[in-house]
Amino acid sequence: VPLSGARFRIRRYAGAAARSRKSPPFDELQRTLESGDSRLWTSIFSALGREQRWAESCHFLQTLRESRHKHLDTIVYNAVIKACERSSQWLQALQCLWELQMNKLQPDLVTFNTIISALQKGHRWQKALLMMDQVTSPDAVTCSAVVQACERGGRWDLALKYFLEARQQITLDVVSLNSVVSACGKWEQWQWALALLDEMRPDVVTYNATMDACARGQHWQKCLTLFNEMFHSILYPSIISYNTAIAACEHGPWDLALALLEDLQRQGLHARADTLSTAMSVCSKAQQAGVALQLLSKIPRHTPQRHLLIAYNTALNACARSQRWTWSLGLLEDMSRVDLSPDVVSFSSAVTACGKSQAWPMVLGLLEDLNTRSCAMNDYLCNAALRLPEAGVVQRGELVWTGGVLKAQHGGHQLGRQYHGQIPRPTEKKSGGLWLGDRQTSPVLKKNGIT
Repeated sequence: VPLSGARFRIRRYAGAAARSRKSPPFDELQRTLESGDSRLWTSIFSALGREQRWAESCHFLQTLRESRHKHLDTIVYNAVIKACERSSQWLQALQCLWELQMNKLQPDLVTFNTIISALQKGHRWQKALLMMDQVTSPDAVTCSAVVQACERGGRWDLALKYFLEARQQITLDVVSLNSVVSACGKWEQWQWALALLDEMRPDVVTYNATMDACARGQHWQKCLTLFNEMFHSILYPSIISYNTAIAACEHGPWDLALALLEDLQRQGLHARADTLSTAMSVCSKAQQAGVALQLLSKIPRHTPQRHLLIAYNTALNACARSQRWTWSLGLLEDMSRVDLSPDVVSFSSAVTACGKSQAWPMVLGLLEDLNTRSCAMNDYLCNAALRLPEAGVVQRGELVWTGGVLKAQHGGHQLGRQYHGQIPRPTEKKSGGLWLGDRQTSPVLKKNGIT
């Protein structure tokens, strides 16, 4: 793959640092269980587990237990425990383990590994460590489950301790390595993440976790160094690799994020909504609101609303940082056109933009619009409301708080409607780019080939 301009720049900066199967209907399962053997039951319980039907698995197990069937063994219990684990039902999994032992059956390594995984998914890392003490001969799966449990519990130190101890006794796989690197990365222990990278042959997930650790620790040059190393190996960066590299540009050159977006497309990948939102966040911190709005226009309208709301909120934050209050109001109007309801974060950014520009009548209108949507006001919005009398928009005593809702007794409602349907458009041409409706390209975008 030819080396792009983005990776040339990264090299320079780096030098400075299953398939799915359906289970039969309920009645057919009941008849099958009455006449089947343990292998058939195990297959049925596994199918139920894949479909998140853990409650039915437990019910059928109770039916078999009450009939005292002779073929009820540890393998059958393991299948039911696995069904509970897939649905994060750790309490039911422990109940099955207790019943297994009460029936004088011996749990095996698969049993303990599945229980520990269920506890990990249920954020019960202390119980997972206690269960680990009962395992006489742990394997790589056991280590990986315990490390992930410690990671979810915020105990990266215990995750690292168990990994280093287990490495001396058993042969670990790259999954265990990825788990401990991810644990170190989430708690900004980038030094340990880099040290563990050389422990065994890493894969793309390992590189992504290590890059994330460096990005969280604001070591953007080390992050981009790892990104560059992937091209010199047999590995190819994934979309997550690009997302992490773009996020690292928050602490480095912001326009490099745009070059990475261009390189992403050259590699045959498609920028997702979260990818563009990450690049917009980089532009927001650099106070490049125009570029952020250009990136927002590239997000498909059929994007799920959850991701679309994040993108709009990021664009609103960029406008607030750049004091572009007219653009903020335009974005709120655009959200209504795409049937997207702004939340308290959206209003907070718009109020920030208007407040910085002394557009206090618009602040009052935004606060009243927020109240009509039954959104709870945060501390920042409350402070903005208290500044309205000082700005001369309303007189003291005209603001009334009823159940946490702001109302203006005199003239406030008329002011509150000023920005509906009459959004002022920016007419001045700035180097940072223009509002979406103008469809202009900023100089930075032109330099990097994004139009």
